[in-house]
Amino acid sequence: MRGFSNWWNTKQDVLVSLEMFPAETKEKLQIIYDSKDQWILVKKLEENEEGIEDNFNKIVSVTNDEEVVTERYQYEFKEDPNGTIFRLGFSSSDEVSKIING
Repeated sequence: MRGFSNWWNTKQDVLVSLEMFPAETKEKLQIIYDSKDQWILVKKLEENEEGIEDNFNKIVSVTNDEEVVTERYQYEFKEDPNGTIFRLGFSSSDEVSKIING
C-alpha cells in the first residue's frame, strides 16, 4: 500500500491501514461510525393505522398531483444493517468503536 487508502473493501484492509496510519484510520472510522444510523423503512401503514412519531420514529406520506395522501410509511432511526460497518465485515458497531477509542 502506498499512502493512506481512500477506500477499504474488507475488515483486513482497515486493520492493515490501522497499523500503518493509525490517526487517519481512526478519523475515517469515526466518520463511518457517525453515519451508522439511518432512517429504515419498517412497514407500510394501513389506511386507518396511526403509526408512531417521536425522536426515533417518523411517518412519511406519499401524495399524488392533487396533494391527496395515497400511502403512508413508518420509518425508524436505527443502525443500518446494510451499512459500511457490516459491509466491511465487522460484527458490530461496538467493534469499530473500540478501535476508534482504543
